[in-house]
Amino acid sequence: MPQSKPIEMDPDMTEKERLEYHRSLERDYRRRIERSRPCLLPIPVQRETLQMLRQQGKVSARLLQRIRDRVQQWYHENGYACAQVVNFGNLHTKEVVCEVVEGVITKLVIQFQDKLGNICEGKTQLPVIERELTEQVLGITMHDVEMLRPGQVFNVQAWNQAERNMKSLALFNFEPNLPPDEKNEGGIILELKLQEPKQTFAEVSTEWSIIPGRGGLPTLASIQPGGTVSFEHRNIKGLNRSLLGSVTTSNFLNPQDDLAFKLEYVHPYLDGVYNPRNRTFRASCFNSRKLSPVFTGGPGIEEVPPIWVDRAGVKANITELDQGLGIGTKFPFFNRHQLTVTRFLQLKQVEEGAGKPPPPVLVLHGHYGGCVGDLPSYDAFTLGGPYSVRGYNMGELGAARNILEHGNDLGSSKDVKGNPTEVYRRMGHGSSYGAGVKLGLVRAEYAVDQNSGTGAIFFRFGERF
Repeated sequence: MPQSKPIEMDPDMTEKERLEYHRSLERDYRRRIERSRPCLLPIPVQRETLQMLRQQGKVSARLLQRIRDRVQQWYHENGYACAQVVNFGNLHTKEVVCEVVEGVITKLVIQFQDKLGNICEGKTQLPVIERELTEQVLGITMHDVEMLRPGQVFNVQAWNQAERNMKSLALFNFEPNLPPDEKNEGGIILELKLQEPKQTFAEVSTEWSIIPGRGGLPTLASIQPGGTVSFEHRNIKGLNRSLLGSVTTSNFLNPQDDLAFKLEYVHPYLDGVYNPRNRTFRASCFNSRKLSPVFTGGPGIEEVPPIWVDRAGVKANITELDQGLGIGTKFPFFNRHQLTVTRFLQLKQVEEGAGKPPPPVLVLHGHYGGCVGDLPSYDAFTLGGPYSVRGYNMGELGAARNILEHGNDLGSSKDVKGNPTEVYRRMGHGSSYGAGVKLGLVRAEYAVDQNSGTGAIFFRFGERF
């Protein structure tokens, strides 16, 4: 509730004028109480503070301090970090009014800055930013949806979610600030200072393949360099649309042998920036050639001839369905479907803030995949690898029509045409254990496969889930 600044009383006032003065203060106070916004404090906590007052019987400084501490404790525990008790109203009456400044966002200010910190005109349209300041579940009821926008109370959990959403756009670096609003006492201004990187860039990366040579020493597979030429144009029209392209070959000197390319256009917010459906349109043309992890040898097989899968075509989609419609005398037909569920459980409450360690988190992750119809062998689900059962190579456990991680092929390996799991002597099921640490963008993991008891170290980029 905003605080009013009382007019100083003239010491030369008559008794009647003083009485009128106190009456005007009382009317002003009542007016402020009536115009104040509803309190966020839940009914159970209000009853708890009322019980404190009834048990004490009379108002004292210690009682008011206990009430203040309990009220502020609830606000801070629920993420309202800017809330504070500022007054207890007129104590000469028969009621105690706890006046709380909750930290209402009175203004949202978005500034674009150049590399030197000077204010400049931004390329990103403001609705793209504002939509991320964000629908968020707040408070203890877990049902009240609020927006981190002007008129709402600033909440740390809502801001953390908005911060993650804006970072996921990867359109700018930003620095938040929460100065007090001098024109609206008790209010705060949410300031965002944004710096946008270049929208267009291209890069060339080269690579040489290394294989075990004599005595197990690493040796170049070929002196011919391979690599990738890629380009990207992001944030087209300031609406987070992008055009991406890449060309890859294992031999820059003779690229026509295995040239692979991809050109893709991504159009988010197809139904409008503020539409909750948030559909994305994608269109791409591609030509790729990759080794199939389905035809991979198990622990008992030294070497398996590589089998390549070529894919080329043009596709455009809003919603993608993994549905196969073949052309031929038997008219093959199949459908693949997958279900992934991830649950994060915080194991311990820790103090939040800059420099504080993150809490330990248990991650429960489940993945199921299945298919119906005439699925070709090279499109079968593979078990093993960095995004399946870690500690195993890609496809080392098996290939199946149906999977359920631990991973287990659910006995469906025999239904894959040619039964590559049995042919290449793979187990068809397996589990692993290990530990990992995140070093910036890199995940370093050590995992032990429980079928053979051997361990391996992996380095991966990005998040696991």
